Amino acid sequence: MKQIYVQIPAYRDTELGPTLLDLIARAEDPDALRVGVLWQRADGDQLPGAVRANPNIEIIEVPYQDSAGCNWARAQLQRRWQGEPYTLFLDSHHRFIPGWDRHVIAMYKGLRRRGVAKPLITAYLPPYASAAC
Repeated sequence: MKQIYVQIPAYRDTELGPTLLDLIARAEDPDALRVGVLWQRADGDQLPGAVRANPNIEIIEVPYQDSAGCNWARAQLQRRWQGEPYTLFLDSHHRFIPGWDRHVIAMYKGLRRRGVAKPLITAYLPPYASAAC
């Protein structure tokens, strides 16, 4: 069973591909990830072949004209949860630190040890420079 279900609603974001590649590359245990992406895309939008070839990444493609909004996209992804003990919701434009998966799980477990019954880790993440800049 996978440990972390990563859910990414993406609306025509050109950073989706680089985000997915970085998410996998910097995870300490990429095989423990199951990534669901609701990709609201146009005909010309593309993803790198390495993203499409990764068996841990499920891309649900929806024409952007058929999108019912961000909360709809999030709900579609949440319905695909398969009981993984951890869930990570992300926007489609992020970069990661090495071992990000183990760091987040350690933070979660630390909060549980301190008596927090239902920890929720949230942040407004800092900006990054994309490779295109």
